[in-house]
Amino acid sequence: MNTDLLPLFVSINQEVVQLSYRWKIFLQLFDSGEENLLLLNTNGSNVFQILQELILDNTILTLSRLTDKEKSSGQENASINNFLAKAKPRLNQISLDELDHTLGRLDSYVQNLRIHRNKAIAHKDMDHAVGARQLPDVTYDDLENSMEELRKIMSKFGKDLFNIQTCYSVIFKFDQDGVGLLGVLKKASN
Repeated sequence: MNTDLLPLFVSINQEVVQLSYRWKIFLQLFDSGEENLLLLNTNGSNVFQILQELILDNTILTLSRLTDKEKSSGQENASINNFLAKAKPRLNQISLDELDHTLGRLDSYVQNLRIHRNKAIAHKDMDHAVGARQLPDVTYDDLENSMEELRKIMSKFGKDLFNIQTCYSVIFKFDQDGVGLLGVLKKASN
């Protein structure tokens, strides 16, 4: 039952789960309305600015890493492209066509993310650093669409190769998330 592919699947899937977890907290804190943004800005604005930037950078890095080529500098990557290359002989043509189509959409969404990863986050491109070149914008739509396509691909792998269903809905223990933190800040502000 494709047990040789399972460790790589689990590794990639754990990153997708963690990415979903971090992104939900990000949205709870930074995309939950003007009132909450004002609350964050009046109660630790520097801390929350750093947190916002770190989560965005981490999201870009993770999405870029998970969509890297099969190999970099001769070393295998734990990426969906490497997983697909290993799984291809075990998938039927309909599944391969669907995965290729979804991967094509994912690649278009991560294109600008990858530029940011390569020029500003993982490396310091000289032209960008000195202001000679502007990087393309990265939008929430790019990030969210990338995550959605990535989840579809991983769900397809899980179903077709391991007969498992994956779910990426994040459920937090009561008051242990961004909403809980906002509640504490509201109480402290009153």
